[in-house]
Amino acid sequence: MAALFHGILENARRGGQLADVDVAWNPLAQDGPVAAKAISTVFRESATLYHCDLSYCCMDAASCALLGEGLRDNHSLYGLHIVGNAATMDADGFLTPQKNCSLLPDEQQRSIMFGGLQPGPEGLLGSIPSFAEDDLKGRDVLEMKSACWACEGWVRQEIEWPYDPRDACLHVTDPPKAVWAFTGLDSFRRALRLRPEGGAHPCFKAARMVPPGHRLQVIFQVDSRIALLPGAGRDKLAVPAELTLRICQELPELQPDPGGVVCAGISPRSGRPILLASIAEASVISRTPHEAETTTAACRGVVTDGPADGAAVLLPRVTEAEFKAKEKRSPPFWTTFKKESSPLGRSES
Repeated sequence: MAALFHGILENARRGGQLADVDVAWNPLAQDGPVAAKAISTVFRESATLYHCDLSYCCMDAASCALLGEGLRDNHSLYGLHIVGNAATMDADGFLTPQKNCSLLPDEQQRSIMFGGLQPGPEGLLGSIPSFAEDDLKGRDVLEMKSACWACEGWVRQEIEWPYDPRDACLHVTDPPKAVWAFTGLDSFRRALRLRPEGGAHPCFKAARMVPPGHRLQVIFQVDSRIALLPGAGRDKLAVPAELTLRICQELPELQPDPGGVVCAGISPRSGRPILLASIAEASVISRTPHEAETTTAACRGVVTDGPADGAAVLLPRVTEAEFKAKEKRSPPFWTTFKKESSPLGRSES
């Protein structure tokens, strides 16, 4: 396997266009670290690799950690399948090695393995570890939704926090020093930094990939306070979100409202207190009509090799469950048959 990825790297360095690699179900237990280093180097250096399937390669936590290092500065890989290895992958494509491989509770394990469509991020295949013997062997893996941006047709969603440089009395006001966005895709755990943009309508802006048709819930941290987007719809959360407030070079110290923030300890890196804020609502951000018109309709697909040059091609996919839900089949031909019985035999004789 290491030799294969060395060849893929050489292909990229020579100007090749290899974009899709599928090595699923090839156990790497023996040469795992060597192969992982080669794969990590491809992730770090290749700008053409678009989709990679490493499902069920039996890589341990150390090998998966090497993959994570290679992905750290990668901005060209849009699809990665990692289920069946000692790692999980979140909606942002970040890998987390799993050193303690324990079985999930029976109910949760059953819903993950056998096509239970869950609404939250935990419902994505590969987002939580599973190490049962009766995993997805013998079942169509494509029945489950994954965090692969390419296969699931994820689309780019812009997130904005507007600000008015003048107050109600037309006095010039200072813009926020820093703005972050917490999204429901990862249960509001990871903060996305928004960058300032000028122009006629100044704002802080960032973008992230979301599943097609997803109702994106967002909570903002504006300097030291938690806020919801003015004028946007709101969802009441089933469980209040707990947010870890962020700091940065422009905002080295937090001065939050003491009534809504608690101290959860001291950060070992900065030595500053870790502040948690709780909120029971979230803003809802949807795609604008202009974005919907200018973007190709997103759908689940299968990434495969194109007819030439190794370019990846995304083909539409309809799973068995979706087909049964949308298509009404005609009754089978045997529905009018009569069951064999003693009265039926006597009548026919």
